[in-house]
Amino acid sequence: NVYDFSHDIWISPRLYNFVDHGINHSYRVLERALYIFSFLSVDRYELSPLEKTLLGMAALIHDIGMQYEKYPIIGMNKSAGQIRDGHVDIGQEMILATKDNMFNKERSGPAINLELHRWGYLAQAAKVAFAHSGNKYWEQLREEHYAYTREGGLQTKRLQLLAALLRISDELHCEFTRVPE
Repeated sequence: NVYDFSHDIWISPRLYNFVDHGINHSYRVLERALYIFSFLSVDRYELSPLEKTLLGMAALIHDIGMQYEKYPIIGMNKSAGQIRDGHVDIGQEMILATKDNMFNKERSGPAINLELHRWGYLAQAAKVAFAHSGNKYWEQLREEHYAYTREGGLQTKRLQLLAALLRISDELHCEFTRVPE
């Protein structure tokens, strides 16, 4: 469902004056993150299934705020520079509006059809996603490690680790596409 939402948002990107931040960028960032993490072969550093899910969701939504021109709040206009500089806040607001069923009413955009008990996962992924740029959301992440015993055994949830992985992978991807040599 998060993929469908992200794909619908990026079906025709609007900010052509910036590096491609579409769905393919999200995939490449996720691939880089998993590739970087693959070098840490020590068992305690392996990503739990929950962490992989959160990282995948975060990669899909981390730049959705760049599509503000496509889904503006009625009566609000932002310049391309304001969108670029504030895309993490805009993305966070888009996710919250979607959760509250306001996204369609204020923007006539796609919805995320999630069962109520799954919104917690999206909220955690959003924390990771929007910590990829600047410090506002980064500072909201806790350094402590969470451990959950679920079906399949103990699963960890290290949000700062996931955010750091997404942040460096995003930076490496953007730099590569800007300056290939």
